[in-house]
Amino acid sequence: MTDAAAEMATVFQQLHKLFKGSPGQVGALASGSSRLVIIGPGQEVVDRRPGLKSALLFARKLTSEEAAQIDSGQARIRLVRKGGRIQYPLDLGETAAAVRQLLGAEAIVKYLDSDSRLVPAKLRQLGYELNIEVPAKLRSRGDIQFHLAQVLAGHQARSGGTNQGD
Repeated sequence: MTDAAAEMATVFQQLHKLFKGSPGQVGALASGSSRLVIIGPGQEVVDRRPGLKSALLFARKLTSEEAAQIDSGQARIRLVRKGGRIQYPLDLGETAAAVRQLLGAEAIVKYLDSDSRLVPAKLRQLGYELNIEVPAKLRSRGDIQFHLAQVLAGHQARSGGTNQGD
């Protein structure tokens, strides 16, 4: 099997998983009332299911790099409903750099509170990134946020309004 065929097979497996919630589609394929076809340029499937058309358009727009990532398991196809969002992994180094640029404890607390991924354990790790010791007695998210903000604001006040790191 060529690389391109393997990549497309993986894409179709992912699309199958995407529509797995609708068992009627699989049943229609198995019973013969539906079929798989190759569509040429300028042709389109006339179907009452808008999801199928969207999925095929999506598959056509995949770059070879994206298809390779799907094939290798590094990426997956997922359905994101309107209004939904994709949450990326938390990079504490980037977060620490952003927090250092903020002026004032209130702005720091607001920034830290806006990211739901910053749970108490991650806030302690962020404190380590910022070279700030977080006392063990501070357990709640708000207490740790306030402590980090107060210490950073103190550093800023002593250094003339900027905090480039300790």
